[in-house]
Amino acid sequence: DPGTAPLLRDRATTDWHESVREAAVEALATGWHDDPGTAPLLHDRASTDQDEWVRRSALEALAARWHDDPATAPLLHTRATADRHEDVRQAAVEALVSGWHDDPGTVSLLRNRIAGDWHESVRQAAMEALAVFWHGDPAIAQLLRSCAATDHHWDVRHTAVLAVAALWHDDPDTALWLRERATTDWHESVRQAAIEALATGWHDDPGTAPLLRDRATTDSHESV
Repeated sequence: DPGTAPLLRDRATTDWHESVREAAVEALATGWHDDPGTAPLLHDRASTDQDEWVRRSALEALAARWHDDPATAPLLHTRATADRHEDVRQAAVEALVSGWHDDPGTVSLLRNRIAGDWHESVRQAAMEALAVFWHGDPAIAQLLRSCAATDHHWDVRHTAVLAVAALWHDDPDTALWLRERATTDWHESVRQAAIEALATGWHDDPGTAPLLRDRATTDSHESV
């Protein structure tokens, strides 16, 4: 029906309810991705819609179906740093990692998000991406170790501990570093992760058993 696309464009921009605007955005991206008016509308919705879920749906549609559009990556960069909602910033980060991890600008953006984003979910997503795609870079290991010691949210530190233990197992400094996290981190989940990593990956290390015995008797939290 030639009237469907105009109706969807109208609903995507003017309907008062976010679920209707989101459904219209998704329908246009799926059924009218060859329409020259669809991509500009999605760009507008990704930047200006008042609801984070509509902005996120528009971003994800652009990343999936307009990967080769030269305007898509810059939009994702902008949304990853400037959007007011953490879910949208996280979606933009994940889309860039998925589709543009070979772009040198992606690494810079991830470092920027780890250092500067105020929400832990975005910092965590950026950290996981760096660990997976750039673990061959020695500077990334140092960055994750720093985050595991200094990030103010325990979930980010927990993620960093797991990543360092898994991806830098052969680094001779990793076991010593995990022992430090197992004894000094203020949150029990981080100490627990470090202990489990040592028990699994360094059970033949002569320093592991004494540390486990100490933690089993002196740690202040029962999960540890």
